[in-house]
Amino acid sequence: MILSTRYDIPLLIIGILTLMVMALSMRIIAKDEVMVVSRIRQHRRVLQRGIHFLIPFIDVAVGRYSLNEQLLDVFVLQKGLKDDKPINFFVHITYYIDDFISFSNTPHLYPLVHSSIDQIIINFVNQFNHEELLVRRDQLNQLIYESTQSQFQKLGLKLNQIYCYYE
Repeated sequence: MILSTRYDIPLLIIGILTLMVMALSMRIIAKDEVMVVSRIRQHRRVLQRGIHFLIPFIDVAVGRYSLNEQLLDVFVLQKGLKDDKPINFFVHITYYIDDFISFSNTPHLYPLVHSSIDQIIINFVNQFNHEELLVRRDQLNQLIYESTQSQFQKLGLKLNQIYCYYE
């Protein structure tokens, strides 16, 4: 079909631009995730599963987060004990995101958790030699769990399990 009037080309361009803006503003959220949206950098809301339309240039997607259990493995440190035997510490953490808006404000989870757990382990390990430390594994795990649980809550997370193992 040949464009016959002088208004056909501008209308066609406006129609294509409208479709592009609508396509860019549409967000599809899967059933096992949520999206945090910021409106003019102030008001934040959480979008659940389904199809959502954001207001172009006003609503900004801050991040997508999974509703599933998350895993964080941390290599904490290599430490020489009282009896000069080096030992490597690893921490296995599982958690759920409880407050998505608070979590979206967290810059990076790994450095915060790493420094906190590192200090707890250093304080605990300095008291024992290698054999005593092997016997006190459950005590160390309980101490790390209790110490990090409140920190995780401040970050908007629910700590499920934390397990420290060493070799």
